[in-house]
Amino acid sequence: MTLGLLLLSILLAVWISHRFKSAIFGLEPHQIARLFEERNATLESVREGIIAVNTEGRITTFNKAAARTLGLAASEPLSGRPIQEVLPDSRLPDLLVTGKPEFDRELTLKGQTLIVNRIPIRDGHQVIGGVASFRRKDELDQVSRQLTQIQQYAETLRSQAHEYANKLHTIAGLIQIGATDRALEIIGQETREHQELLRWLVDSVTEPVLSGCLLGKYNRAHELGLRLIIDPDSHMGALPAHIAPERIVTLLGNLLDNAFEATLAAGGRQVQLSMTDLGRELIFEIEDEGLGVPESEREQIFERGHSSKARGRGIGLHLVRQTLAQLGGEITVSEAGTGGARFTAYIPKEVDA
Repeated sequence: MTLGLLLLSILLAVWISHRFKSAIFGLEPHQIARLFEERNATLESVREGIIAVNTEGRITTFNKAAARTLGLAASEPLSGRPIQEVLPDSRLPDLLVTGKPEFDRELTLKGQTLIVNRIPIRDGHQVIGGVASFRRKDELDQVSRQLTQIQQYAETLRSQAHEYANKLHTIAGLIQIGATDRALEIIGQETREHQELLRWLVDSVTEPVLSGCLLGKYNRAHELGLRLIIDPDSHMGALPAHIAPERIVTLLGNLLDNAFEATLAAGGRQVQLSMTDLGRELIFEIEDEGLGVPESEREQIFERGHSSKARGRGIGLHLVRQTLAQLGGEITVSEAGTGGARFTAYIPKEVDA
């Protein structure tokens, strides 16, 4: 009987040990401790806020980035508290009910617009919790603006290289066939046009980043077979301290690109630009020779994801609206005298606190 009880105890101990190891994925205690430390280090290393809840909707995990983004004290004990008490609008309890993941959703929490991802935690087919990661939308917009600026600079360099390569090939061909007078005429004309533009930029535009953008777009228009006509009475002095030059490049570059596309689609020939810093606002006005924008669509073209390429619209206009909103400005769309569209952007020099 003693031997039987001993054998039964051994079998029971083996079974309990097997169940226990299965529950902890066969890990040893020191491995579990190391994974716990790695998990904490990972949570604190990411810049996105992370919050996890259990089936009861109570917080089980959060990192310092989450507390910082939401304006909570990092030392404030959050573990075990109901998510509805800490963040009433988090919608994590809904995730526990539906079990459906959500990605890249915009959510306003405590006056901040966040980009949120929500994923359920499952044990087999059962939802046992949920985790949300989020980041402030303006940080993502900043990355988007930087990528747009890099694209603008690359496009500027490419346009200039392509434009000058074409002209050099033409001049070389004229010299080879003996038409030296015509070659000299083209060289002189090219020099005069660029000298006039450069002289105007030096006299009328103080910000070098903006000058570079205008020069690149001028060359880009030539490459596309268009003319970019800049009002000679335009003037743009030093930008106010709160307006970064890169934002003006994002704004102006996207508006001009849309004007070029609209003009080409309609078989037009030129795009007009005027700007001024007189008064209490910076004003930029772009007119194209496209098909125009119907009044019913003048708000829709700025919506994210809106596409109406048949009219040459929709590319970057959402970013234009966002940039102006951050600068406290606005944009209007009207009909140009050429039958195309006129985009007018207003940026206040001073923004109320």
